[in-house]
Amino acid sequence: MIAIAVASVACFTPFAHAFSETDLEKVVALQECNGCDLSEAYLEAMVLQDMELAGANLSDAHLTNSNFDFSNMKGANLSGADLTKSRLGKVHLVKADLTNANLEGAWLQEASFVAANLTNANLKGAWLEGASFAFADLTGANLEGGWADRRLIRPTDFTMAKFCKTTWIDGTIKNKDC
Repeated sequence: MIAIAVASVACFTPFAHAFSETDLEKVVALQECNGCDLSEAYLEAMVLQDMELAGANLSDAHLTNSNFDFSNMKGANLSGADLTKSRLGKVHLVKADLTNANLEGAWLQEASFVAANLTNANLKGAWLEGASFAFADLTGANLEGGWADRRLIRPTDFTMAKFCKTTWIDGTIKNKDC
């Protein structure tokens, strides 16, 4: 099912792309593509659970409504990626680059963003329960309307996270690290 969907996305996308066709085939065949180039790929509404994408380049990729639950994306480049309404539950995004990424309405329950760069990322309305943003850079990020209540069963961890011009869940601006 993944192969058919990915192949149709790759073959019928009317836009020029920068990603490697070989790497896209590797994702389909092996469910992994550590360090691969999927930049600017159109992988919308894809089920890509349990993927090994450590160090992968997914910059400016179109990943809306996709499911990456339980995937390893440690050190991946997701800068400028569109992950609107995607599922990233329990995803390992340690030291990942999510600069200018759009995660609006995304499901991020128990995802690990430890030491990740989320500068200017849009997390508006994202489900953040149990996610860890320890040591992450949230400069200019928008978390307005996100679900991250420390009273929940799995509290969201913002230990040592950097806040500068960060729009907080309630709409206020946090500038503690400017």
